[in-house]
Amino acid sequence: MAKREGGEVLADDYYPLDVTDFTAAIAKIQAAKPDFIHSCLVGGPSMSFYRQWAAAGMLKKTPIVSIIFGGGREHEILPT
Repeated sequence: MAKREGGEVLADDYYPLDVTDFTAAIAKIQAAKPDFIHSCLVGGPSMSFYRQWAAAGMLKKTPIVSIIFGGGREHEILPT
């Protein structure tokens, strides 16, 4: 869909459901400087990603889009 709409997928990464340290993933995203990220993270440990994303100062720099975001109340843990 990205290509059809004139976009480009910079990376497509998957993580085990029990991963809680997303430091390397966030650094990789920061280095790529995408216009936005599409998150499909699920499960309790994935909340760590959103907390670490906010702690890295990325909330106002790179937006997150997701078709499942909010199902686990992720939006409630992110400061505005």
